[in-house]
Amino acid sequence: MTTYVYRTRCPLTPLRPQFPGARITPAGSLDLEGTTDLMRKELILEFLSGSHKTGIVSPIASYGALHAMFVNLEPHRYVPDAGYLHPQEGNEMFRAIHRAAGFMSARGAADRISAGFNWSELSWGAGLEEQGGFCSLPSKFHVHLWASSAPPEIGKCHVYNDSKSEWVPETELTPEQHRLLIENDYGVPLGRLLAERACDEIVNSSMAGSDVARRLADPGVWSSDARGAMAALPCPPLAVLADPLLFSRVIQPVSRAAIRLLDSLTESFTDMNCRAMRQVLKKTERGPLSSADLAALRAVPRVRGEDQIAAELTARELPLSLIPVLLPPIRERCEGTDTRRMWRRGFGFALVITGALDGNATEFRLMPGVYLGSGGVVEAQQIILSRVPMPAPAAELQRRARLMAALADCVAA
Repeated sequence: MTTYVYRTRCPLTPLRPQFPGARITPAGSLDLEGTTDLMRKELILEFLSGSHKTGIVSPIASYGALHAMFVNLEPHRYVPDAGYLHPQEGNEMFRAIHRAAGFMSARGAADRISAGFNWSELSWGAGLEEQGGFCSLPSKFHVHLWASSAPPEIGKCHVYNDSKSEWVPETELTPEQHRLLIENDYGVPLGRLLAERACDEIVNSSMAGSDVARRLADPGVWSSDARGAMAALPCPPLAVLADPLLFSRVIQPVSRAAIRLLDSLTESFTDMNCRAMRQVLKKTERGPLSSADLAALRAVPRVRGEDQIAAELTARELPLSLIPVLLPPIRERCEGTDTRRMWRRGFGFALVITGALDGNATEFRLMPGVYLGSGGVVEAQQIILSRVPMPAPAAELQRRARLMAALADCVAA
């Protein structure tokens, strides 16, 4: 039986075409002040989460007609993951996300709501990891919220100006896309580990006051496939986003568990020192990094010998069955030349909450990033996203600007 994958193509959507910002790259994100200035060019609302400045930004490279990004706007604050936010700060950010999701659902054109973020803080390598994939803004934790319409039937397509959505057979995928979305040897074992660690971290943290946390603490709701770990929640996505402690009881502990696991794997297979790299990255709060600091971030790590890898994994209570799965791409990244088969340094992951607005089910997914290349919250839903390298037509941009202004008014109210 042929497997079909949903593919969507979107143009760029600058909020103010006459004063456009620029897409942020990983290397560019190390300039915290410059990055904040760029985001302010697409800003639709600024508010306080706790005592910290948070912004709703209209992404230039949007995922659809309605797409907002929630991000910290302090120009000298390095915030690479959810753990760097105060619990109250994160909970208030997610309350704003819930209000924005309610606005998107009330517009009537959306069939599905999705919210999530990408992480690849330690993926550095000029011309390799820094080309993109998983997270183009690793220095600032940011949550994407977007609404999408129902996909067309197989054999049909949706076309609106330069946007196009359609189903394609898996035979049309590149080998890298097929490995990411359909079949690989790492999704299931890493998915099981991510689910196990997420459950444990939620239980060890407090679940008080959060229905979502109590559900996700049950190992029986989790499964794994080529795209990692997935938990099925028997409630609509707006109900999940309405949980008042979703950030502090779910997002923060799950993110912490995932990062701890991926750090352990990185240091088991290579001589990378994750703590030392974070100390270098923290210096961005004081200004641009020196050439020596950049060289340290981009230095190619050394692969450990297999006996040492086995000893490290055993000491960290990780399965030795990961060696034949992860060692080939790690060795290719550190010693080889074929970028199509290379490990993403430090790994990465995408966390996404998604569901149909008229249904009573939500998918909570954690997708690990093992290889260089595309990946993130869209691909975690088994969707291929491509860009038209030009802005959408003026009338479409004007309509979108009006919708984003109305979204800002809704959240502010």
